[in-house]
Amino acid sequence: RVETPLPPCISFGMGSLGFMTNFQVEGYEKVLAKVVEAGEADEEIFCTLRTRLECMVKRKQGTIKPIYSCLNECVIDKGQHPGLGKMGLLVDGKPVTTVQGDGLIISTPSGSTGYNLAVGGAMVAPSVPCMLLTPIAPSTLSFRPVIIPESSKIEGKKKKGRTTQSTDQALREFASKMLGKDQTINRVSEQMLTSCLSASLFVPLLWNYSLLGGRAAVSIPYSARTDGRAIFDGHKMEVLRHGESILVETSSFPIPVINRSPYDQDWFKSIREKLQWNVRVEQKPLPAH
Repeated sequence: RVETPLPPCISFGMGSLGFMTNFQVEGYEKVLAKVVEAGEADEEIFCTLRTRLECMVKRKQGTIKPIYSCLNECVIDKGQHPGLGKMGLLVDGKPVTTVQGDGLIISTPSGSTGYNLAVGGAMVAPSVPCMLLTPIAPSTLSFRPVIIPESSKIEGKKKKGRTTQSTDQALREFASKMLGKDQTINRVSEQMLTSCLSASLFVPLLWNYSLLGGRAAVSIPYSARTDGRAIFDGHKMEVLRHGESILVETSSFPIPVINRSPYDQDWFKSIREKLQWNVRVEQKPLPAH
C-alpha cells in the first residue's frame, strides 16, 4: 500500500497502443533534459493526476487481505464457472444492486480505455475524479454502465483532512511532501506545480488528498451458484468464496503524469489517433439553390 505521495511519472512509447505514453522513446534524452531544466528555463511542464484504486479482500472470518493498488481496474467475475455469476454491489456502505452476469469492472478514468471500453463502458478523461462501474455481459438489457464520484462519503464519515484549506494551500502542502532533498527534483516539481496551478490541472487533488474517498464493495452472496474472483490490473488474482467480498476505494495518492500538452489534450489526441474515435467522412453541404 502506498502511504506517501508518488513522484512524477514520464512515460515513453515503445509500441503501437498506449494512452499514457505521450512521448516517444527515440527522443527520451531531450524530453528528460527539458523536464530537469524546467526549473531554470522559462518552459512550462504540464501534469495530470491519475486516480488509483486500493482494493482489499475481506474473508468470511473477518480478516482483510493486503491492499492491492490498481491504476486501471479491478475486475470481479465468476471465474471459469460456466453458469451465471451473482454478486452484490454496495456503494458507500449501502446496497445498490445485484449483479447477475459474468462480472463487474470497477475502473479508473485511466482504465476506461481498456477492458472497460471493450465491454461497452464510457471513455473518461484522466483528469475527471471518478470511478466507473461497468457490468460484463449482464443478464438484463437495462443494466447500463454508471460513473460515480470518487469523492463520495465513506459510511457517512469524512477522512481526517484539511477541508478548510484553500486550493492553493492544499496543493502546495501536497507538493512540499512530494519534493525530495535533491535540488533538481525540487526545481522540476515546483515548476510543475506552478504550471498546474495556472492551468487548474491539480483540481482532482482536492478530492484525493484533502477531502473524501469513494468506496464500493462487491460481495459473493450465499445464494450465488458460483464462487468469484477478483483480478487487479490484469496481474494478481484472489478467489472469492461465498460470503466474501472485495472493498474498492480511491487512493489518497494519485500518480502525477507529465504530459506534452495542458489539460486532457494528449488524451484526446491519443483516442483520435489510436482508437480512430469519431473518424468518418465529413458530410458535404447542400448545393446552393
